[in-house]
Amino acid sequence: MKDLILYNGHFYNGAADWDTASAVYCRNGVIVAMGSDEDMLSMPACGQAEETETYDLQGHYVMPGFIDSHMHLLDFAEQEKMVHLEAARSFEDVIALCGAQIEQAKKNNKWIRAVGFNENDWGQDDFPTRKDLDRISTEVPVTIRRVCLHVSVCNTRALEVMGLLEHPPIENLENFGFFEDGTLNGVIKEFSQELINDVLPPLTKEEIKELIVYGCEKAAEKGIVEIHTDDFHSTPWEHGETVLEAYHELVAEEKLPLRINEQCYLPDEEGLDVFLKQGHYTGETDGLFKVGPLKIILDGSLGSHTAWMRADYKNEEGQRGVRYYDEAALYHLAKKAHDAGMQIAVHAIGDASLQQMLDIYERIQWENPRADCRHGMVHCQIMDRMQQDRFKQMNLLGYVQPVFLRYDMNIVDECVGTELAAQSYNWRRFLDQGVHLSGGSDCPVESFDIMQNIQYAVSRTDFSTGKSWYPENAVSMEEAVRMFTWEGAYASFAEQTRGSIEIGKEADFAVLSKDLFREPVEKINQIKTLMTIVKGNVVFDAER
Repeated sequence: MKDLILYNGHFYNGAADWDTASAVYCRNGVIVAMGSDEDMLSMPACGQAEETETYDLQGHYVMPGFIDSHMHLLDFAEQEKMVHLEAARSFEDVIALCGAQIEQAKKNNKWIRAVGFNENDWGQDDFPTRKDLDRISTEVPVTIRRVCLHVSVCNTRALEVMGLLEHPPIENLENFGFFEDGTLNGVIKEFSQELINDVLPPLTKEEIKELIVYGCEKAAEKGIVEIHTDDFHSTPWEHGETVLEAYHELVAEEKLPLRINEQCYLPDEEGLDVFLKQGHYTGETDGLFKVGPLKIILDGSLGSHTAWMRADYKNEEGQRGVRYYDEAALYHLAKKAHDAGMQIAVHAIGDASLQQMLDIYERIQWENPRADCRHGMVHCQIMDRMQQDRFKQMNLLGYVQPVFLRYDMNIVDECVGTELAAQSYNWRRFLDQGVHLSGGSDCPVESFDIMQNIQYAVSRTDFSTGKSWYPENAVSMEEAVRMFTWEGAYASFAEQTRGSIEIGKEADFAVLSKDLFREPVEKINQIKTLMTIVKGNVVFDAER
């Protein structure tokens, strides 16, 4: 590995002070010196051109490399090849976007798979049905997936291929939509969406490797150096083994460009048993790849009314969402992971699912006290202050997605009422209590654009509409940057070696076009990444 010198730059040291150093010297992927351009360029090895790379930063601003603490890398890369519906503003737009793929799908004997629809953007409250999708095609299987990823809609041909019309489901009926005559209407929710994947050709290991590299390259363009990703959904029947093999092979081939912390989705004890017996554990490391926490999903999403709530949704009487686990099953799964020394990260959006897991975290820690578990909650959306207080009491981590406000600010009050809404998504109170909060995107639910995420964290404002939502619950710029740098490293037990620009830490940097701390907040999302460096290696350069 060549030595690396970055000079003529402004380096953020954690205190919004760009003048402390203008240059850094990195050796073997570690920051070994910081100071003036003259000092760094006159280091003993600098004159050996074959061993040292130098970059003139031309006065640009250098941040610690950004860390996305929760996303779905394989889902993102795979969905990039699907039809995208985020721009659809009517169902007629959906028909046009999907319909343009009909001939190609027929030719290749493929499904039409689309992602990103949001019925609220069309001015309607109900999901489309299979009869609506039959307007796209009655010959080609068509499935569209909601932006939250918790709801899909299939056309009649897709249901036929899945065998659901001939043999309707007899379990988990709450995850299926029905017409008044009792027949399936094509709506499939939550984990029952796996029925769609079951009839599609599984990804091969080589395809998985290609998707990983593609996703990492796209993330590097946003200054991201480390991704905490939930990928096991892609091979749910294998307990993630093919995914793990793909990562290990990429490491061996020196083709993995970014750091990966795998959030291991294993929904039952059987899968966790297999995983543990194969010798896997939190902290298992191979190059830039690391096994992270057990990932558990407790409920759905707010927009689809599948987040599990303690009271009825204010805008849907009798509906409290979807509960994934009974108490016994969740306890035994979490207890097994905790006793095995694993970290745990739990998807909980509704306040009922949050309460369920808070109680179980407290119970398993009481029964088997462990130091520095760093268990946590992913999303941390709907909650009251008493629930929030328990995060600090139990030293739990919060994995939050500030960019969720772009959409959620328009629906939360209607879903849960203003009293509970004002207590939810309250990052200000979390930080005031000293809770560790790391920032993520949940991509492909939202873009992994770090600038947009930071903008919502500090403003809680949609600048395209001018709407602000409980801005008193916002965080400072310094706190937002920390959420996407040091706190991301903390969430993977790596804060001693990464997450800030300091001598002795690994050389992970994001070079930006403008200064985050001096740019008007409404323009933060326009800041570009010019260069991304991981462990002293340039993995993205906008000029190349």
